Amino acid sequence: MSAVCIYARHRDERLVERQLEVCNDLIDARRGLGKVSIFRDHGSAMAHHRPGYEAMLTALAAGDVDTVVVADVDRLVQRPADLLALTELLSSVGGKLIVGDDGPAELLSERALAAVLSFDEARRARRRRTANGVAASARPAQANTRRSNGVLAAAVALFG
Repeated sequence: MSAVCIYARHRDERLVERQLEVCNDLIDARRGLGKVSIFRDHGSAMAHHRPGYEAMLTALAAGDVDTVVVADVDRLVQRPADLLALTELLSSVGGKLIVGDDGPAELLSERALAAVLSFDEARRARRRRTANGVAASARPAQANTRRSNGVLAAAVALFG
């Protein structure tokens, strides 16, 4: 039986509660998921100090939990590098990520999703530089904090 944790984050407490409902419904729909721990933060995923997220990572590394349930990937991480780091941690402990997003992100593995998001970041950064009159190859891509809706549709087209 898996030791499960839920992670929820938002600036609005009502929306955190809604995420918890979605995650609990996911857990109820799956058999064989065990004890549930809840980690939550209020504010931006870009914040440098997210005590709930840090506690979740500590619990994963210690083996206290092995499954993370989240309503949507962007509630968990905003940067592709953070998603890759979490995926590597989950892989190292034999864990998994369950995403409640009803969209096409469910069709992709976490690694593929992170790669597509990273590609999209570079593409959008190049477009911004070009629009600002800077040659597209003049600077390396900077990570943006927003996920593009179009990237998920493109990922589904690429990966099935």
